[in-house]
Amino acid sequence: MEKDDLVSFLNVMTKSYGIFKKDKYPLAGRTEIVIKNFSLTGMVVFKNYFRGGFLSLINRRTYFRFRKEMRPVTEFFLLEKMRDLGLPVPEPVAAYYRGRYIYQGGIVTKYIKSSYTLAEYSIKFPEKAEKIFKGQFLSVYEKLLQNKIYHVDLHPGNVLVGEGEKIFVIDFDKAFISEELPFYLNEKYVKRWNRSILKHNLPDFLIMSN
Repeated sequence: MEKDDLVSFLNVMTKSYGIFKKDKYPLAGRTEIVIKNFSLTGMVVFKNYFRGGFLSLINRRTYFRFRKEMRPVTEFFLLEKMRDLGLPVPEPVAAYYRGRYIYQGGIVTKYIKSSYTLAEYSIKFPEKAEKIFKGQFLSVYEKLLQNKIYHVDLHPGNVLVGEGEKIFVIDFDKAFISEELPFYLNEKYVKRWNRSILKHNLPDFLIMSN
């Protein structure tokens, strides 16, 4: 990486700021991202971690370290593992944080071109979205279950449709390898997924069955 690129890269990682991405579509989320282009890595996305729920009213950016690895580092290695398994997830580039027991941080991944969320796609292109859901998505979902990977917040807003209508599953910052049997994981996944479909009045063809 050239010197100017390296300085710019480090500056973005060490400053907790971002561009608030809030679309008119459902399940757009609260994620703040910065998109940068570097000569060595190409287009990358800096995703800063932000809290939701009640604690976000007190402090949106700060996390307490309750486990060995910090969330950005955990997500980085989980993404690497999933890519080794052939799962369509973003390619991790770096994890960053500042602080030790109380910290702020995020992750850098390769940019996914021309992407919509599956929620957006189901509204704009329902016939194509139904085909993607029943084909690619359910195949990827089965692979998540087989490998006992639990994405705590899996919903159509965390599934991107990129170039060539290839899907990517994103936002694994709270995900982990579960000790539960796939049968029980499936129940959790279906409950969370279907709740988001009903809450945001998304097309019925996105409903998952047990």
